[in-house]
Amino acid sequence: MKKSKYLTLYFTFFSFLFLFFSFNKVEAAQECEGFTNNYGIEISKEECNRLQGLGFSVEYIQDMTEEEYELNKDIYAEDMSIEKKYIKTTYYYSNGNTPGDKVANNSESTVKVIKSEELSETEFYNQLLNEKVKEMQPLGTETGHKETSYKLFTVKIAKLSNGKYRAYTELDWKKIPKTREEDIMGATFRYPNYFIVNHTERFGRQSWGAKGCHLDYGGCVDSKEMYGNIYYDDDSGKWLNDSFAGNAIAMNLKNDFYRDNHYYRITKLNLYSYFNFAFNRSGYPYYNVQIKGAYNHQINSSPINLSGVSITWGPPVLDFSFNQDKNYDGEITAQAYIKK
Repeated sequence: MKKSKYLTLYFTFFSFLFLFFSFNKVEAAQECEGFTNNYGIEISKEECNRLQGLGFSVEYIQDMTEEEYELNKDIYAEDMSIEKKYIKTTYYYSNGNTPGDKVANNSESTVKVIKSEELSETEFYNQLLNEKVKEMQPLGTETGHKETSYKLFTVKIAKLSNGKYRAYTELDWKKIPKTREEDIMGATFRYPNYFIVNHTERFGRQSWGAKGCHLDYGGCVDSKEMYGNIYYDDDSGKWLNDSFAGNAIAMNLKNDFYRDNHYYRITKLNLYSYFNFAFNRSGYPYYNVQIKGAYNHQINSSPINLSGVSITWGPPVLDFSFNQDKNYDGEITAQAYIKK
């Protein structure tokens, strides 16, 4: 009995160390010596540096399609501003079952109470680390009637060498929610009468990773990993078009899946979108160009009428009609600005 207890303590301790260094490692700019990406595009060292300057990581560039590459060809970011929000959300369910329990309990789970809180970067990673460590222990952290999610929302604005501006919105799920339906994110600019959006200069991507197991006698005998991307070009049908206020995109979040006798659980989920905009008239009287990004996570499977969503400076930024706002867990926003 003591031996089992000590083994558990050793496992927890070393798991803690692994997670601690994973969450607290310093993010450094990735060195890029040039490569051929996964779509056959030759990326020189200079080209990689240029794309990094536009806000793309080396990992992102590896999976850049020809269409997206052409959208970013021969332009530079002359200046960029970045704002991040660290959000923890707790969901309490009305029937005492989280979404992952509804099949076993033959009941539908509905959210009764939602509590979202913005944390500092240190608080965010410390609390996330604490939950990850507890999950490794037999009882885990979820009580059956509630669950938590952690998400990092990033908004960026860049001034481009072609005289245009670019608005970026990115959502990095650090702890993925069990309910994954159709989320919406986008951005608007302040004083919209001075700007116009070019709806052919936009792109979105959902990047995911999954770990799969072939279950045999209750154990995982053949673990595998899979990675993939879902791309959203300018005419994908997922964009909310508003030339006078901004742009937004709806994405169906990747769910767990079964393939080749393996059950895959989503372990990584990142969403990206960006669009270009420009002045449509002279005489802009302000010193800065300012944008506000927003993200809304769907908490049920009710059909969403995308034509009933509009973009404003807000609040809210993403304005829902027909009471569709009740399908989401509360809007996250962040603002970024840059010298005009």
